[in-house]
Amino acid sequence: MNQSKISIYICGAHCSGKTTLQQSLQKHPEFKRFHFKTQDEIARALMKRKGYTKEDLKNKHLYFKFEHDLLYLQTTAEHNEISECNGEYRRFLWDRGVIDPIVYMKEIIGEDEATKCMELQSVTEALKRWKCGKNVLIIVTKPDKTFLEEDDIRMDGDFESIMNIHESTINLLNDIGISHKVINELDLKKRTQIVVNEVKGKWPEFFL
Repeated sequence: MNQSKISIYICGAHCSGKTTLQQSLQKHPEFKRFHFKTQDEIARALMKRKGYTKEDLKNKHLYFKFEHDLLYLQTTAEHNEISECNGEYRRFLWDRGVIDPIVYMKEIIGEDEATKCMELQSVTEALKRWKCGKNVLIIVTKPDKTFLEEDDIRMDGDFESIMNIHESTINLLNDIGISHKVINELDLKKRTQIVVNEVKGKWPEFFL
C-alpha cells in the first residue's frame, strides 16, 4: 500500500444510520485491523460549541450561518487530514463529508446559496479529490422510519423531507460525477459487510 491517505466518507440525510455504521465498522474484525481513525460528525460538535438548538435552526438566517460555518470546518478538517496530519494515521473514516452541508443548504436555504458554496476554493479542492476517487470511498446510507428518534440535536422534519435530502445527495454526486455506493440495506451487519466488500474491491492490497 502506498503512503497516500485514504478516506471513507459515510454521507447522507439524518436518520440514515451513518454514525451507527461508522461504529460498527470500527468493531468489524477485518476492518478494524487497518486502523482507520474515526472522524466524528462535525455538525453535532458545532451545535454544542455554539449553543445552537434545533429550535434555533428553524430560523433560516441562523441556519444559513450554521451550515456556512459547518462547511468551513468540514473543508478545513478534510484539508488538514491530507496536508497536515503527520501522525500514525493515514486512513480516515468520516461521519459525513463536504457534500452534506451543501445538500442541506440546497434543500433548506435554496439552490443559489448552495451553488455559491460549491464555488468556494476550499470546496472545489475537496470535491476535486472526491471526484478523482483514487483514495476516497463515498458511502450514502438510505434513511428509514425505524431510524427516526428524538433528541436535542437532530433536525425535525417529516420522513418525506428526509428522503428528499437523501435523493438530493445522490443527485448532486451524480451531477458532479463523483462515484459512490448507496446502501439501501437496513440490517446493520449487512450494511457493515457491504462497506468492507467495497474496501476489498477498491483497495485489495489491504487484505493481502
